[in-house]
Amino acid sequence: MKRQTDYYPPPGRPGWSCPKAEQLELLYLAWGWRKYRETPQQMVTRDGWLYFTPRRGTPFLHLSNRKVSINAGEVVILHPDCECGFDDAPGAVVEVCTWVWRSASRWSSLHPPAGGYFKFSPSDETVQKIRALHDQTRREIQTSDENTRIALDLLRQQIDLTLVRSQSERPQPATDNQRLELACHWIEQHLGNHNPVAGLSDYLQLSASTLNRIFQRCLQVNVRAYAKQARLRRALHLIEREGMSVKEAAYTLGYRFPNDLSRAFRGQPLLKKKAGRPVPPA
Repeated sequence: MKRQTDYYPPPGRPGWSCPKAEQLELLYLAWGWRKYRETPQQMVTRDGWLYFTPRRGTPFLHLSNRKVSINAGEVVILHPDCECGFDDAPGAVVEVCTWVWRSASRWSSLHPPAGGYFKFSPSDETVQKIRALHDQTRREIQTSDENTRIALDLLRQQIDLTLVRSQSERPQPATDNQRLELACHWIEQHLGNHNPVAGLSDYLQLSASTLNRIFQRCLQVNVRAYAKQARLRRALHLIEREGMSVKEAAYTLGYRFPNDLSRAFRGQPLLKKKAGRPVPPA
């Protein structure tokens, strides 16, 4: 059984091999087009952990006892002791993204069994992330500097983390309680906005009617009423705890005229009672 220790692309095709003196985590990177039927890869094991995904085409992973097709976007991880090569149909062309890493992933779920392989079929979003990370890896080795070693280590972690997360269940849509928590936090950060529905809808990507439904169900008030109460609570804090005048508090919280704040308090007797003393006129 032949073991591959040096990595070079086929004649005339793009690829990069780690200079032996540098001892980087990345041993080999390949990109561009391949015609595996014209330049077949020998059945070998490898010194590194091979990650392979075709951008276009459907090559075969040629194992000792069978061939496994790899569709565009699928990702294969090969154990160093997996004896295999790559093949394709006559005349077929494949655009490849290949990494060979010196060490195993820090995530055990990405360790194929000894002599074996893993194949992933990630979502379209994950495929785009993996391809972008391959592009970043290529840019990094083409413009290497004193930070390249660290950059490659970080890229490896991003690639592995993306694959690990692709194995878990797709995240469920946010619940109403989660949306409400985000909405209340947004309102507290934008108390000067006296028409918060539009901004909040854009932030949460929800319609105004859905937003108001969530607030009515959870808090028994609509968005504008909640924002008004939050604004008045903040005004009380500024006046009673921080010593601001009504005029200063009004302008701080986006009121056009100080008397607008006084009128708002007159419509909220519970807030005035809680404050322990009446809010003076502006």
